[in-house]
Order: sequence, then C-alpha cells, then structure tokens
Amino acid sequence: MVATVKGGGEEVKRQAEAMERLREFNKLFAAEPKIKELPGKQSGAESKTTVTFFFESHTLPHLRTFEEHITKKKPDVIVLEEPKDPRFIPMLEGKISMEEYLQKYVLASLESVLFVKGRYELMRELHEKGVKIEQSDPQPTNIIGVMEKERKSTPFPRSDFEIKLLIEIDSAKVDARKDKAREEMRSKEIAEKIRGGEWSGEILVEAGASHTRMKNILKEELKGIENVRIEALYPLKELTAKTFGGPILKVHQPLDELTRIYKYEKQPSEDREKLMAARQLIFETMAKTTTIDETIKIVNRLSYEECKNLFDEIKGMGKDDAFKQVENYLKDKGK
Repeated sequence: MVATVKGGGEEVKRQAEAMERLREFNKLFAAEPKIKELPGKQSGAESKTTVTFFFESHTLPHLRTFEEHITKKKPDVIVLEEPKDPRFIPMLEGKISMEEYLQKYVLASLESVLFVKGRYELMRELHEKGVKIEQSDPQPTNIIGVMEKERKSTPFPRSDFEIKLLIEIDSAKVDARKDKAREEMRSKEIAEKIRGGEWSGEILVEAGASHTRMKNILKEELKGIENVRIEALYPLKELTAKTFGGPILKVHQPLDELTRIYKYEKQPSEDREKLMAARQLIFETMAKTTTIDETIKIVNRLSYEECKNLFDEIKGMGKDDAFKQVENYLKDKGK
C-alpha cells in the first residue's frame, strides 16, 4: 500500500515538488497504450473463477511484470491493495484529474512518482476496456501496543541506543498484529464478493510481498465453493535472485523480517530480536530511496556490537555521510 499523509509545511512542499516531477515525466506514460489488446475469454470461462494473488513490492520493475501478467491472463477484475476512495472511479473515468487524485499520496522519490502515475494510467486503460477495477485494504482499528512487561529486569537508565532498540521491537510486534488483522479482513472482504457473485472470472489481487498468508486465508474462507481456484505469483523471488543472488529474505529490511517472524507467531531468541532491531536502527540512519537495496545488503552484514558502536558514530550525520561511514567500516574489516 502507498502511504498517505496529512498536511504540513514540509510535506506540502515535498508533494508540490513531486507533482512537478510527475508533470515532467507524463510523456513516458502518455506515449502509447500499455495494454494494446485484451483478447476474448475462452469458452466456458464464465462458470469458473480463478483468484491469482500478485505478491509484489510496488516498484517500477513490478509494474512492468504486472502489465505483462494482465496481458497474458486477461483479468475480469483487478483488486488493488489500497483503501476505498470515493474519488477513485471518477478518476478512472477522467472526471477527476490524475494530479488532483495523487495529491493525497506521499511521493518521496522519482520512482514513487513514476510507479503511482504509471499504475493509475494502466488502471484507466483497463477500466475503459471493461475490466472491473476495485480497491480493497480494510484498516484495523484499536490495535493495542505492546507494553514493556517483559523488560522489568533491564536496569535504568538506558542509553539512547537501547531505548530506540526497544521502540523498534515494539513497533515490529504492533505491525505484525496490524498486518495479520489487515490480511484477515481483506481476505474476508474478497471472499464475500466472490460468494455473492459480485466478482467472478479471472480475478487478479494485488498484494504486498509480505502478505502471502492471504492465499491460505482465502482458501479457508472459500472452502467448499465449487469452481473456484486460488493461485499466486511471486515475481519478487525472481527479481531477488537476479539482484541479490540469493533468497527473498535477503531483501527484507531488518524490521520487516522481525515483523514477519512475529506475524507467523514465532518468537526469535532475544539475541536475534535485538540484532534485527539494531540493524534497523542503522538502516534508518543511512538509507535513501536510491540506495535501499544496497543499504539492506550492508546492514545485514553487521553484528549487534557493530551496530551499537556505529550508531553513536553516525546518528548525527546526514544519510550520505552515514552510508559512506558504514560502507568504509565494512571494507576496513574485510566483510
């Protein structure tokens, strides 16, 4: 899901700059239709429903893969991973301008501008061709934060590093609870639409790469219903192999990996928990949108003690300087 933000001087300025870049790059998406043809359905397809989850990372490479899959599978329904917005259909129909609709989004990088713009241009074309475009991402409320009841034995005062470490761990636990609730709510919403006959045929469901639980949840929700098949695509696995030469877990930010563990109701050892939280602190201090992949590679090579020592060195630096400092540290250590 692309995050939204309320007003504020700095955010307004940043969004204005992003909108200017969006106008500059309009021509990249207006040059020609992305989906030139959606061939007709095969005979008998009306009686069958296939739900395909497309687990992605909301980046430009995945937008291209998304387009390719749409051309191949010819979906009747596309379910985007975003909360319902009453202005969405008017935007698809051209009654609301793209720029006006996108004002609500945080467009922090050029890639974000291009991804969001390209995604909605694609949805407009598909809407015109008769594909049903839906939004679904119910947001849970009243998720209770995690208290420090298990940390009474930790002596005070704590260092700045230790305090931030606990905040990261609590954040991961709360995020895991929210993610689980979102996945369950969204799966049930999709199941209701299918059971009620509102959605049928080829249904393509967009979902973040960390929400793979949804496939099994939806299977359980639709158990016993005939002529419904549930499939999944994992394009991030292929991209990961090309980019990192290793498994998908290597591309998770440390906090995302910790959240994933909690979400599957596993409890890491205290050392593992602290290590991932410590790596996340370093990641947040040095990561820029243009260097995220490289930053993940770097921080996942650091030990807990290295993170603790580096944190004090780089916490007052700009991101470029912090990145160079950590990168040089690893080079000096031969890691």
